Amino acid sequence: MPVHKRNEILVRHLKPMLKDSRYRRIKSELRRLLSTGRSAKGDLEAKLVDVRDLALRVEQNATEAQKLFELLELLEILRYKLGLDSRFVNETERRIPGFIYMLEEHVEHGFNQAGE
Repeated sequence: MPVHKRNEILVRHLKPMLKDSRYRRIKSELRRLLSTGRSAKGDLEAKLVDVRDLALRVEQNATEAQKLFELLELLEILRYKLGLDSRFVNETERRIPGFIYMLEEHVEHGFNQAGE
């Protein structure tokens, strides 16, 4: 399928997103993509592949600290939705059911100076 036909298909798919309130924060970026797709020499598919590759690189380069924050968010969800609480313990402390336990030194010493 030629590039201009693929661009037409992608433009038809992206155009309704301009009016959708869920995409209001990226409206200007959507307009730029649509402009690329409507251009005679534009390759919207290649542009979208570049955007996807960039998003994947950002995700792969997430620091360990970001992963820790995501873990903490997950623990909060477990606490409020499933009633599973989490807390720090020392190695000798007795554990009771219904808690997710973490050793404080594992969290404190789990990162180097660069935050990894």
